[in-house]
Amino acid sequence: MGLATLLGAASACSPPTDATEVGAAGSSSGSPERASPGRTTLACAFRIEASISEAIATVGIVTWSTDLEAPRHAVIAFSPDEAAATHFTPIVVPAAGATARTVVLGMKPAREYTARILVENADGSCASEDFTFFTGPLPPDIPTPTVEQHPGAVSRGFILTTVRDRSADRDFAVMFDDEGDLVWWSEAPPSASRARLSWDGSEVWMMSANARGGRGRMSRVSTDGLDRDEDIEGLSEAHHDFTVLPDGGIAVLVHTHDCSAVIERSSDGTLTTLVPDVSSLYVPVRDCHPNAIVYHPGDDSFTISDRNPNLFVKTTRHGELVWQLGGTNPRGPHFGGAWTVNHGHQMLPNGNFLFFNNEVQVTGTSGSARRSSLVELELDPAVGRATAVWTYTDPTYASGTLGDVQRLSGGTTLGIYSNDGAIVEVDGSGAVLRVYAFPNASIGYAMHYASFGGAPPR
Repeated sequence: MGLATLLGAASACSPPTDATEVGAAGSSSGSPERASPGRTTLACAFRIEASISEAIATVGIVTWSTDLEAPRHAVIAFSPDEAAATHFTPIVVPAAGATARTVVLGMKPAREYTARILVENADGSCASEDFTFFTGPLPPDIPTPTVEQHPGAVSRGFILTTVRDRSADRDFAVMFDDEGDLVWWSEAPPSASRARLSWDGSEVWMMSANARGGRGRMSRVSTDGLDRDEDIEGLSEAHHDFTVLPDGGIAVLVHTHDCSAVIERSSDGTLTTLVPDVSSLYVPVRDCHPNAIVYHPGDDSFTISDRNPNLFVKTTRHGELVWQLGGTNPRGPHFGGAWTVNHGHQMLPNGNFLFFNNEVQVTGTSGSARRSSLVELELDPAVGRATAVWTYTDPTYASGTLGDVQRLSGGTTLGIYSNDGAIVEVDGSGAVLRVYAFPNASIGYAMHYASFGGAPPR
């Protein structure tokens, strides 16, 4: 099925928003019969120039305009090698006659892609003629995952993580699709722990773990790879993790003299201290060691993990404690719970809390061993209790440091085993659906994106 067939199954305004890359130059004029069925077909003209980024050979850059009056929705639909067109990139819609620039993400290396722009307004829709993009090869030194497929449905989308190539002593940020093919890559700071798309998807931020301080580096690169900032000023003591914010900024864990602070960097570079000292929220054990942070737009709050007291805290954006989960000696509302070492986590839509538990003692026929678990807790504020409602302990992979977890929209769960360089997707019964493994490499935290439009999944 090609693009023409696809248009009979998906409206221009609401297709699934998977993304894929584009290449090669071209131009096109509109064709009314190409518009989406189910809506009035309009006659319109397009001017399109498409090329592959000089920095990343799988990233497409499309500059275009249309004479359609008052356009309100637009996407670029594309497919590889005349296959079914299931990839869509949302577009910032220009006014009639104005020019827009769109970065197309998600294409595989060394492929030919057929693409088309679909636009609609209140009166109907129209589509451009097809144009073609040719992606370039993958650089030979970029680590790629092996893929182990098990029976069962897996989630479509893309995973962004950092990879440390132990043999070459180099770090990369990489994004790969559900088949394990790299679609985006960039050099990353040494000992990188996190890479994330900005809230609007126009940039990738990445950082060094810098666990003990003194070696912090934070970088930012546009998704087309053409605009890059190294060693972001004022964040040389950033460590472990950061989270993106709706206004284009980020919130970062930063070492201070005695503990850590949460610093906001706005989109214009202004630095604001949100939490001067996270030890004001909880009682540290041994040294202060916060290691993961997540922003929650629903109530403008953060959750923060600290591995040593085995706890999480939720705080307002301005540093007021909301609750503590796990640990002892709480300074406010508390959910009891006991485990050993925690890192990445997620607040689920139903209010449950999902986290990566690094050290679990497992006893089997060959003796006992330390493994890692994914744990979902139901929080009951009436009695201050956290009850485990789902756990998964992988028999093969574990991670003593870092480690992450994400519940996907289809109900499956990703376990990110950073030290072992593996990402495992499991269903609700604990059945393994797919394993992505980076041989001879470790990875950082990771994020799954079903699409490149809209708010991040966590």
